Amino acid sequence: MAFDVSAACVGFWKLDENTTTCLISDALPTSIDGWLLDKGNVSVSTNRATSAGKLGNCLQFDGSAVSGRHVGFGNVLTFSRSAPFTMEAWIRQDDQDAATSVLEKAIATKMKGVGVIFQVENGCIALYIGNVATAMLGMYTSSNLVNDGTWHHVVATYAGTGLATGVHIFIDAVDRVLTNWSSTAISAFTIVSCYFAIGASKNQSLQGRFFIGEIDNVRVYNIALNEDQIKGLYNGGHGNLNLNGNFTDVRVTEL
Repeated sequence: MAFDVSAACVGFWKLDENTTTCLISDALPTSIDGWLLDKGNVSVSTNRATSAGKLGNCLQFDGSAVSGRHVGFGNVLTFSRSAPFTMEAWIRQDDQDAATSVLEKAIATKMKGVGVIFQVENGCIALYIGNVATAMLGMYTSSNLVNDGTWHHVVATYAGTGLATGVHIFIDAVDRVLTNWSSTAISAFTIVSCYFAIGASKNQSLQGRFFIGEIDNVRVYNIALNEDQIKGLYNGGHGNLNLNGNFTDVRVTEL
């Protein structure tokens, strides 16, 4: 069985680009393209450090607060309390203790802020949604660590309910048990006017949370994908889950 979720996919970045360009292309007709940047938002067109990824090439991130290499998109995509979404990526990270961002669109002056933050914390996968000054959902996996030097498929879904029960985090196609940093129901918020980024926080007074490791095949959807769809994505990325022939792929239209 194949699930077609192309209509719900609003951004798809393969991170397969060659070493001579700083453009990070969206594989969809939406063309939400990004740029490989350093901490000073200067484009990086040399020493890109691409390598063999989970599917094709991937992008390496050194986690350096000096270089601050990340993918910046400017003010794109909108997130709000009532809007469901899914964030998906393949990541590989060695033993790291820092909090490092996979995907983020948030206005932050400290660890949390206003918006959406999908990150790795001490090997756990975490998702923060809302406004830390009023109410923020913060959920993370307390086991099944991903900082073991192998590729992992990480997916966070939000049902648009404002409730902790509407948050799920999947690691390698398994819906993991979550621990609450904060399970307070969130009130209305909309995050529009700030940067979206892969591999860093772009909106702190001091940029940070630079990812350490490799990221491949990033997708964002405007629905909360279900478990079967996520299993299909995992298998389509050549995961090792035994699907008994029931799921083959999740088709995403590309250019």
